[in-house]
Amino acid sequence: MNQVPDLPEQLLQGRMSILQNWVFDYLMKVKGSISPFDRSVFIAAYSSPGAITADDGWYQIFGQDIADLRTYPKLRTPALGIGGISYPLLATFLKQYAAYYTLIELKNTGHWVPEQRQRETTEALVRFFQ
Repeated sequence: MNQVPDLPEQLLQGRMSILQNWVFDYLMKVKGSISPFDRSVFIAAYSSPGAITADDGWYQIFGQDIADLRTYPKLRTPALGIGGISYPLLATFLKQYAAYYTLIELKNTGHWVPEQRQRETTEALVRFFQ
């Protein structure tokens, strides 16, 4: 759906809270880690037609991103990957496209890693940048 031009705007305008709340519940492993207030901020930010278009533009350019990625040399700057539910994908990506990387898997963590594992994320960032 997100890759079809103009469809997300037609389907989601005025209904973004339905999608966002479903996504929060589906991709959050630490229940309650995103408060009702924070949810409302996310939903408000994604509710305008321009925001829906911008968000889905990211999905619509995937094909070009994949083609471009094949032309880039390996990243030589140290990279940090902190993953929860998407850790396997993140690990595969960094191993292939970064020469120097640190990977951290935070078990029982969904899509919003910093919100769900604030202390662990902060500690990982401090260690990485020391």
